[in-house]
Amino acid sequence: MKSVHQGQKWIDPDLLRQFALAERSPQTMCNLTSREADVAHLILRGWHNKQIARELHLSEGTVKMHLHHIYEKFRLSGRTQLALSMASVSARKLLDH
Repeated sequence: MKSVHQGQKWIDPDLLRQFALAERSPQTMCNLTSREADVAHLILRGWHNKQIARELHLSEGTVKMHLHHIYEKFRLSGRTQLALSMASVSARKLLDH
């Protein structure tokens, strides 16, 4: 409740675990350009577009365009689904090694 009261988003941890364990093809992540991958990894860390733009020396518009391309490639509706997909792929990589 504290997070929501402070204007932050809150997602049930059990729901997050279920999404993170959902099937997602690791090969799909290989379809990203290097810059799209950079943006996706920063999204996974919870960064905002403005922070990503500063870190990668891009405009916010360019970050938004990269996100749009990523969403199209993976048929995602937004950054939460992207973060969950990235977390799932990262978890699989750790389990495979």
